[in-house]
Amino acid sequence: MPSTLPHGGVTPSLGGLRAFADPRTIGPNRLKISKVRALPAPHGELDMMLRRTRTTLAIAALSALCLTGCSTTVAGTAVPSTEPPPAPALTHQNGFREFLPTLTTMRTWDQCALHDIAAAEAATGGMRRTIVPTSTLNRCTLSLTHAGSDHTWSIDVESVFDETLATGYERTDLAGTGLYRQKPPDEGTPAFGVSCSYFYPVQEPLGIKITAQTTDKDTRDAVCAITEKYVTALLPKLKSPPLTDAGLTTPMISLYGKDPCAALQPAQQAQPRTKRGQPTYVSGLNPYSCTLRSDGALAAKTTVQFESFFEEGGSTRMLGTHKAFVKDQYGDCEYRVPIDPQIMFRLDDPTREGYAPGVSIAFESGACDDALAAKVLDAALAQPAPKVAGATPQITLGKLV
Repeated sequence: MPSTLPHGGVTPSLGGLRAFADPRTIGPNRLKISKVRALPAPHGELDMMLRRTRTTLAIAALSALCLTGCSTTVAGTAVPSTEPPPAPALTHQNGFREFLPTLTTMRTWDQCALHDIAAAEAATGGMRRTIVPTSTLNRCTLSLTHAGSDHTWSIDVESVFDETLATGYERTDLAGTGLYRQKPPDEGTPAFGVSCSYFYPVQEPLGIKITAQTTDKDTRDAVCAITEKYVTALLPKLKSPPLTDAGLTTPMISLYGKDPCAALQPAQQAQPRTKRGQPTYVSGLNPYSCTLRSDGALAAKTTVQFESFFEEGGSTRMLGTHKAFVKDQYGDCEYRVPIDPQIMFRLDDPTREGYAPGVSIAFESGACDDALAAKVLDAALAQPAPKVAGATPQITLGKLV
């Protein structure tokens, strides 16, 4: 039976999952949100290995949510006979399909506009430095300096599936709104700095995660008190997220709103089944990451992510008219394709290029395939770009001072 949340919302059962619905915020274009991390994302070969490891582990955890088997097909839409035949329907992982409407809505949100820079300065006592979408575009990182020291604060706001929500968080209440707060890490867990995360549920375990991290030697309780203050200030935005088409941040990244799973259609069309006859399906970890995989433990995977690249590296090849930076190593192949050449989010070091938005296409346990990568890239870029309603931007992404 449905149960009422402290938000005033309802969690109708989705075959063992809970879908959060807040009658105050759900409308034709809206749903709801939470995530976290801090400090510049890793890069180079280590970045590639870390992201693949995180993706593999998280997808494995999400697979546990499957209910009956691991695939379900989305029916195609009929078209007049004068039109080209419709593209084959994507096959989605069971359980994952239930989240598709919410993921679509999340792609309309302006992730960096969810931040409140003045509120972050008030909560931390620090001074703004940079605000940049780091890693995949579902995350935006606000960096601040500590007052009177070289230490930094890094605050992430991220729309994401958190597969640890049931075991790694505890329910809490801020200003009458129900959220989750991450439990303290186990004794001896390696960590860089001290961090604290809150999670605002949209459709559990999908939501908005806010994480604050400091390089100072503050206690976790002190960091969580500051995080709580900031999250409380963000509640109005979490309940009614700003939209990309409102034009509140600049420059506008052309990949906003595009669906990485739809980009995988050519890959699934090329491999509807593995060599062992197992069906392939798609599932994602956030609005801007999706993987084509099967149930085989060692089966090859193809992952598409819309990211902010930091020093792409690797050899170069052309995928149509787009230059791709290619890393072919450890039995994997990754194409990193910058998309908006006019955009470069420069940070503190003038000798480094900074972050540039683009598409990552990774063949895990598979050889490079330029032809297929080009088709996947085309399927991503053919989707509509965001339309901005001529508003005056409130935040210019990149270095703030």
